[in-house]
Amino acid sequence: MNTAFENLVAIYRAGDPPLSDEVSVTLASTELLSILIDVLGRDSDETGVTVVEGDPQNLAVGQTVKLYLTRPRKRFGLVVDGLDDLIRSAGLEEPSIYFLRQDDYVSGEQKQIDGLRGYRAILKLVGVLSESAAYLNRADAELVFIREGKYSLPILYRRSDLTDALADAISALLEIFVGDLHRPQKLEILASAVCEMTNTARPSERFGLLLRDMDELKNKVDTGYRLFAASFSYEKIKSEIQDANIEFTNKIHKAFADIQSQMLGIPVATAIVATQMKYAEGLASQFWINTGILVGSLIFAFLTVALISNQQHTLDVLGEEIDRREKAVAQKYEQLRDLLEPAFLKLRSRLGWQRLLLRAVGAVVAGGFLATFLIYLHLLYMPPH
Repeated sequence: MNTAFENLVAIYRAGDPPLSDEVSVTLASTELLSILIDVLGRDSDETGVTVVEGDPQNLAVGQTVKLYLTRPRKRFGLVVDGLDDLIRSAGLEEPSIYFLRQDDYVSGEQKQIDGLRGYRAILKLVGVLSESAAYLNRADAELVFIREGKYSLPILYRRSDLTDALADAISALLEIFVGDLHRPQKLEILASAVCEMTNTARPSERFGLLLRDMDELKNKVDTGYRLFAASFSYEKIKSEIQDANIEFTNKIHKAFADIQSQMLGIPVATAIVATQMKYAEGLASQFWINTGILVGSLIFAFLTVALISNQQHTLDVLGEEIDRREKAVAQKYEQLRDLLEPAFLKLRSRLGWQRLLLRAVGAVVAGGFLATFLIYLHLLYMPPH
């Protein structure tokens, strides 16, 4: 605050009767004398101070001067009776220099007066609302939203609205908008909630209704954002789980695809055994053919079982990786655990079927070799009749 306005405030405070436009000022000290001389030495159109009784050219300590006080120009500083006048005069921003006569309060002073917290909180609220609105008409102090046409929200309130409870409720609401995360979505939720809560009231009553139901507005915005955030997180998690599902499914299928060529050899081997093994008498050539087929079947069975065992181990590793991935996702998104379980259960089911299929292939190979060996023994020791 500048010295010229400080001096003007000192004259207002020294005036008797207080809050009157025509006051008497007794120059009780040289300091007050100097202050009055400074004020009267300035343009009266700027300061709004004129002498009614007394000689401004011959002022002295102990003299009483009658002054007429009108409002100074705004560029000099704002002098109003109280907060209601400040609300009407200042518009949508708190002036940098002002004096409230009823409260004996000058801007910048540390003391708090009734309603000042609420006043400043409302100005902050209007700032956030202006971001959510289509535009802010400062000339008419009006917020304009677009909801199936122009939706007007005049910013009308009184000092009686400016309670500490309101200031606390506004602060709680504005906490939601701290930071830039999802700010556009939060502002859109705020705009929808404001219009929804006030659409049954007349335009002149809408802002007052909003102030009275500030807790409800905060709850609506908070609930709306939580739903949005949950939806956003779920879509992200869903995509993550789908990627994992595709990845593990491909790996599980590959574990079986890697031995498909060996599986095709099973019927070939069976045909060879069925058509090439014949009764062998002594150590003739047929005996060596039968023995060669048996050895070949043994090698084929051993290699196939070894490959199946290796693929079983691969499936075990995949099972551990699926468990680890599920645990990590569940810890990260604890609240969505029940939505994630079906995808991992499906993977485990597919893994179980693949293990069963590999065991079945192993059993077929083992059974084929056993059959080959029995046929070999039959042809070797039990010649046909």
